[in-house]
Amino acid sequence: MTARTKLPLRKRLAVLYRMYGRIALVIFAVIWLLTIAGFGAAIYLGFKASSATGVLGTIGAAWLAAKMTMPLRILATIAITPPIARWWRRRHPLPPTAHQRIMEAAFAASRDADPAPPAQEVADPSTPDVHRS
Repeated sequence: MTARTKLPLRKRLAVLYRMYGRIALVIFAVIWLLTIAGFGAAIYLGFKASSATGVLGTIGAAWLAAKMTMPLRILATIAITPPIARWWRRRHPLPPTAHQRIMEAAFAASRDADPAPPAQEVADPSTPDVHRS
């Protein structure tokens, strides 16, 4: 029996993107922006920047702090994407693809066509035929 190995976080994020597409990407971006905004606000409240260089330093420090939290942000994305995607897809179902529309039209056409002739009864071979002599 072989032990299951866990994928690295980046590969798990790539699998998540393949499964959920843009929803996973948007969630990851929102978490990233909230993290940078949170660190930026915290740094700004503790350090009042008075020049453009100070503001750029605050933004750079917030970016660096957010970069250090990347593994936690990836884990958070992996954890919350499936329930958010289920909620989103229930509220916003995808329109049918062209292939689905063609298949549905073909099915409807075949269903509306002449019905098949009634099936003839087939005698059960395990019962004796009383009409044979």
